[in-house]
Amino acid sequence: MTPNDITYTILLILSLVIGPLIRKCGKYRLWCSAVVGFLMFFFVAGQAVWHSLLTSFVFILTFLIFPARFLHYVTVIWCFGYLGFFRTCHYFGFAQATPVANIVQLLLTLRLIGASFEINDTWRINGQLQSCDLRPEDKYKLKLLKKYKCVEPSPLTIISYAYCFIGLFTGPYYK
Repeated sequence: MTPNDITYTILLILSLVIGPLIRKCGKYRLWCSAVVGFLMFFFVAGQAVWHSLLTSFVFILTFLIFPARFLHYVTVIWCFGYLGFFRTCHYFGFAQATPVANIVQLLLTLRLIGASFEINDTWRINGQLQSCDLRPEDKYKLKLLKKYKCVEPSPLTIISYAYCFIGLFTGPYYK
């Protein structure tokens, strides 16, 4: 095993151990999981953490500026564009990122793009619900979709979602 493989394995095991402890945080569980994830990433990636912070904060700006109708388009362009820069930034005088930082940046990109599509879906479902010519069964289905699928995040919940230790290094998609 290479040192990077050992580091990655330790992070995965640490994530498993921390999980039951985070459950005991009660109403602060959301923030505890985000802080733990950020600290784990910071200790492994060091200064490369600024790439993920920039990606997250620009996503939040686009979330605040662009309407939900176009958010997913802008997010795909921004996140994949920045991921391309991130993977080639050593050609521009920046330090080359570690493999673990590379993994986290890719997974963060996928998380934020997924979140933008969920925000767009919420906008679309809300628009369909406002339509007057819906059949009752269609309206019922849309209400169920709204109840179980729709999200209306705040900038703080986006940050907590981006850095939650669950999936930060493995990438499961969760809501």
